[in-house]
Amino acid sequence: MAITQSPLTTGGSFTDLNEHTSASVSPTANRLVLLAVVSSPTVDVPDPPSPTVVGNGLTWDKILDVNFSPETSNFLSNIALFRAMGASPSAGGIVMTWPTTQTGASWAVSEFDGIDTSGTNGSGAIVQSASNTGTTETSLTVTLSAFGSANNATYGTFGSEASGSRTFTPGSGFTEIHDQAGGFKQCVQTEWRADNDTTVDVTISAAARGIAGIAIEIKAASGASDTPINPGVASLTLTGFAPTVTQTAHQEVSPGVASLTLTGFAPTVTQTANQEVSPGTEILTLTGFAPTVEQTGSLELIPGTASLTLTGFAPTVEQTITEEEHLRSGGWGYGVSYKGLKAELEKEEQRKREEQEKELVKEQLKATEKPNRVKVIKPIIKSEEQLLQEMIEQIKQEWKAKIEQDEKDIEIILMLL
Repeated sequence: MAITQSPLTTGGSFTDLNEHTSASVSPTANRLVLLAVVSSPTVDVPDPPSPTVVGNGLTWDKILDVNFSPETSNFLSNIALFRAMGASPSAGGIVMTWPTTQTGASWAVSEFDGIDTSGTNGSGAIVQSASNTGTTETSLTVTLSAFGSANNATYGTFGSEASGSRTFTPGSGFTEIHDQAGGFKQCVQTEWRADNDTTVDVTISAAARGIAGIAIEIKAASGASDTPINPGVASLTLTGFAPTVTQTAHQEVSPGVASLTLTGFAPTVTQTANQEVSPGTEILTLTGFAPTVEQTGSLELIPGTASLTLTGFAPTVEQTITEEEHLRSGGWGYGVSYKGLKAELEKEEQRKREEQEKELVKEQLKATEKPNRVKVIKPIIKSEEQLLQEMIEQIKQEWKAKIEQDEKDIEIILMLL
């Protein structure tokens, strides 16, 4: 919230009094109220005092005052600046009282919002103050130190003693609040600007019999604009485009480029606010079956070859060819070809023939020794078809036993699941 200013009243008097009262004002709660007063005593004193101030249920504290004169020590005047702030101020006039009679006085009252409300009676809203004086100059500058924040405001008040009508012109960049100069012996002017200015200046229409000024820096409320924000690293990865950021209270946010990593398919992206999205090539890996893919938004998906692995039971095999053809094609997975099996059978047949021939020779020898007991032994030779059938039957029995064992293993696995 920026600092704002509202004028309350201004006035003056030619009457020789030690007390003057402003017009009735109604200050706003918790706003900084500033009162600028210019006065001159009826007698020449070396250090004319500033007034004490009461009114509106507030406590008025003096920020700064300074004496000035066209001469080095005589006929001095005084300019003073007061502050006040309260939670529940009342309406009414502001009473200014001096210890001695004044030939006249001029005053100006304004209030400021958006300020620091800490401290007492507006003390937290005043950062620094400075003053300057002149004699017969037609311009004057009050110099402030560097400001504590770019959000703080600048205020200045100037006073002069004149024998006739004078008008003030505020410095460059300043807005004049009051110009109480016409017809009064003591003249007062106030000006301000909502930002920083270390040179608070004014010009006057004609040379005066002395001129003085007071300037202050008004502190803005905490949390005002132009507060830098530096968010830390986030733990969220966004969908491939920079997030939408709303800029408020002059806060600047510069998020980095966002990114999104997806596995399985290309994302659906909606383009808004002139944001360009270019998702990269995606990858989908499935095991067990081929995925069902729907193509939308001109997105192309090319899933790779799927695979299915089953573990725990033997497959069901249906025999649709003859046993001999099955053997010729490689059997039941034993890696034995028909030609290889035939060769083995021939070797086995040859071995049996040799054994039979040996037995036959033995019998003949025995018969030679005992002619009356000679008998002819006919060798038993099985045909190739009989041997092949016996081999097939043996393989079937072995395969049946293997299946029965696998079924028992499956039952055990199912019981454990």
